[in-house]
Amino acid sequence: MLVEVKGYDTLEYKTGDSGVGFYRNGTTFVGNSISDILSKMSDGGVIYVGTTINTSTTIAVDNKIVTFMRAANFTGTMFINTTLGSKNMTGKIIIDGANISGKTGGDDVINAVVFTSGTHAIYDGVTIQNHNGTGSAVSVENATLVFYGGKILDSYTTGNGGGLIAGNTSVITIYDLTIQNCSATLGGGLYISADATSVTIYDADIVDNLAQNGGGLYAAGGVSEVVISNINLVSNTAKFANDGTTGFGGGAYFATVPSVYQATIKYNNA
Repeated sequence: MLVEVKGYDTLEYKTGDSGVGFYRNGTTFVGNSISDILSKMSDGGVIYVGTTINTSTTIAVDNKIVTFMRAANFTGTMFINTTLGSKNMTGKIIIDGANISGKTGGDDVINAVVFTSGTHAIYDGVTIQNHNGTGSAVSVENATLVFYGGKILDSYTTGNGGGLIAGNTSVITIYDLTIQNCSATLGGGLYISADATSVTIYDADIVDNLAQNGGGLYAAGGVSEVVISNINLVSNTAKFANDGTTGFGGGAYFATVPSVYQATIKYNNA
């Protein structure tokens, strides 16, 4: 008779008595290897992130869903310079900010996922959601990031780029990405800063986002290159939250001249 070995339903990733790593039931240290831990997670399992995960190891799962949930008292970045997903991944990864702003605990939450050096990727099957802070859900600066899929959902920032921000000397290539229901001061879905090197969009859906200007997308003046092969900008809104005054560019606001080959722009409001 075969005996089924049950995987981990809930773990914590934090700094504890045995160092930085995965803990079970608050006390039991279960090792540092992320790939090994993920192979043992149950379908629907949750890892509560209480300290930043900074690893060159690709985070990927097969045939199950694993959620990385922001721990209640953690306001730091959840992932730094980590490739999320893989080309042949058959499972799903959810990175959930749990809508924790950190304001009651002192420091504001800055970002959920940050890329500050090197070349990285986010693949289909990865969802980043429920970020609430002073920075974007995904921030790229001095790094290269390629989206082969993925979703950024339901995220809010008091700054620019509710879903995604292309910062200083960043290079972003989007083959497939959905950004939906995000909000910011500028660029509710996507903000491209003046110091970004290039942003190339082959296919993206930017839907139901909100900002003062550039409800779906905002590209600041001075960007070296913005190329859009295909984009759907649908039902985004440019509006000032405090008094309801309409802003500029419900779908998109370009202060730099992009190269646009195909775009569907409809049902936006400004």
